[in-house]
Parts: sequence; C-alpha cells; structure tokens
Amino acid sequence: MTRAFTLAIMLVAPLTCAGAPLCWESMGVPPQCLYSDPRTCAQEVERSGGVCSTNSAEFRTPTGPGNFCVIQSSLVSSCAYADRQSCQLAAVRAGGACVQADQPAEAQANVDPFRTRRPY
Repeated sequence: MTRAFTLAIMLVAPLTCAGAPLCWESMGVPPQCLYSDPRTCAQEVERSGGVCSTNSAEFRTPTGPGNFCVIQSSLVSSCAYADRQSCQLAAVRAGGACVQADQPAEAQANVDPFRTRRPY
C-alpha cells in the first residue's frame, strides 16, 4: 500500500510541478528557472555571471518603450531601459533584477532566426 502510494506520487509530481518565474542563464548552460524572488536571481548573476531572464511558461514580461525591464518583488516590472547597464543599475537600487523585455509580435517578425544570442 505504501509503495503504491509513493509510486503514484512520484509519477504525478513532475506533471504538477512548475518552474519559478525567473531564470538564471549563462552561455552554454540551459536556463535554471529556480528563482521566485528577483533579488535572489540578481545575486546569482553577481556571484556567477550570466543574466536573469523570465520563464515564459510562468511569467510574461510586458512590452514597453525600452528593451530591458527591472523586475521587483511581487513581479512588478518597469520596461523603460534602453540598455542592460542602465537597467542593472536601476535594479540594484530597487532590489530587483534586470531582464530583457519581450518584443511585440510585429517586431519579432523581422528578427533573424540565425543570429547569435549572447547573455550580455
């Protein structure tokens, strides 16, 4: 009885678990979607390099006038930054993380699918 119950939980658990809304990314490493708190993701970026990004299955970064967004606690975002450096400075002041903003669908239509994506 106990073995059957344990086996049932092991089979169902992967289907019900979802990743966290924020991920740590680095070149050559798949996204590590382990962060619910933007400050924790930013601390991982400071510790080991890379960038914070959003998990599209859990959280959609809103579009805005800028290319980068500051995500604060409760996943409040401000997408008003043209470059990553100004976004990261604002994120440090706000105690959040800097992520790349989603582009509107019409902007994505003109993107080269073979471009090199670098985490900086």
